[in-house]
Amino acid sequence: MAVDGTFLKGNFVQTLIFAMGIDANGKNLILAWGIVESENTDAWSWFLSKLKAAIPESVGMTLISD
Repeated sequence: MAVDGTFLKGNFVQTLIFAMGIDANGKNLILAWGIVESENTDAWSWFLSKLKAAIPESVGMTLISD
């Protein structure tokens, strides 16, 4: 699973954070996403806690982040 964030431009200057995986066909699959005010420790803590609750069978997964 890979997690990353990107800045949104337009009327609302916020940050999109997301988690991606690869499905059985080798295609990218967005597992979760969230829009936060800024990419900081609090936002990532909130996002990763929600991700862990949504995917409880994540033991043994590798998490990749920049």
